[in-house]
This record gives sequence, C-alpha cells and structure tokens, in this order.
Amino acid sequence: MQRLARFTDVTLSDPGTFGGGFATGHVRYRVATVAYGYLAVVEEYENLEHATTWCLLTVSLPGLAPYLVVDHRSAFGRAGVPAEPIERRTGDSAFDDVYAVGADDAAVVAGILGPDVRRLLVEHPVQRLLISGGVLVLRTFDGADASDAVVNDLTDVVAGVLSSTPSFVTPRSGRDVGVRGKPLAPGLHGSDDAADADRRPDRPRRGLLAGRTRHVSS
Repeated sequence: MQRLARFTDVTLSDPGTFGGGFATGHVRYRVATVAYGYLAVVEEYENLEHATTWCLLTVSLPGLAPYLVVDHRSAFGRAGVPAEPIERRTGDSAFDDVYAVGADDAAVVAGILGPDVRRLLVEHPVQRLLISGGVLVLRTFDGADASDAVVNDLTDVVAGVLSSTPSFVTPRSGRDVGVRGKPLAPGLHGSDDAADADRRPDRPRRGLLAGRTRHVSS
C-alpha cells in the first residue's frame, strides 16, 4: 500500500471535516482504496497537541443518500461530538446505549440502521459513521494509523453496512439503483482502480457535509 503525503503542514480547524474529536486536525497521509467496489480514500490525521492519530474513510456512493450520523457515546463532549443535538433512538438498547443517532427523518434511521447493521457497529465499533449527499464516512477511534489492517477493517465495515441495508442511494438521474428494497449492489471497481487513483494529481476536497440532502429514497 502506498501512502502519499497530502496538504503538508496544513492544519484544519473544522471538526466536522475530520470526524470530530479535536478542535484541529493535521493531515498526514492519504491512501486510495476500494470499499464494496466503490472508490474510497483513507486519510490519516494527527492532533499535534495530544500527539495522537486517527483515520477517516470516505466512500464515494453512486448517487445521493439521506443524512444520517452515528456517534459513539465514548466521544461525547469532545469537539464536534455529538454532531447533532437531538437524538433519534432505534429502540435497540444494546445499540442505543453505545451510539447516538442524528437524522433529518426518523424513517431514515429505521431504513438504514437495521438489526444487522446495528449488530455490526456494536461488534466492530467506530467513533463516527456519517452518510450525507454522495458519501459514506467512517472515523476510527484515536490511535489508529493508515496501516493495511486499519484500512481493511474500515472497508469491511462499509461492506457490512452496504450489503445489509436496503439501498438508500438514489442516483442523480432519479432512476432506481439496483432492485427496489434490495441492498445496494457492489460497485465495479477493484484494487487496480485504487492504485490508479493514487497516481492522479491530488485535488482539494469539498467539505464532507457539502450537498447534505433531506431526500429519502422510497
């Protein structure tokens, strides 16, 4: 796996950009990868004051998705956590005791956080899961770096979410993606595509919450 330096000596001050937890985050590395057949990027961040690192995985979805954020309760009270002040509970105490959920529509919570996904997130916890616009984002807990093991664990969680949830993605054309009521089909990208993305010139990234949508797919 090739780790590329990115935004050298640039420190970001919007916690929402890097998954919350600190007031600032310094981008150290960027790794192109594939999650469930969709192109993705893992960024390794560092907070210099606390001398710790964490990773953010951003997956490009094939269309628009409704807004949903899931925050681990152990991070409550830190910068930007929770992302939403009003919680929506799932009714599953084993999940609700560990995570807080924010969404514009209660139907989105029920549609995305089904039993399999709730079980997955309890057994393989992350500090934040965010779905908004055209991306799915995972933030690790502190202490993680962009190693093969961490990248593989993150992409496995993405595969578990997308393969266990009736598709919540609607293409910008307005046509259905895959079969209605069935999970989103895997994308068509493989490891070679990730390697090609690593070799492309880097471009500034839009904010992760840009294009937040209140669309709910039927």
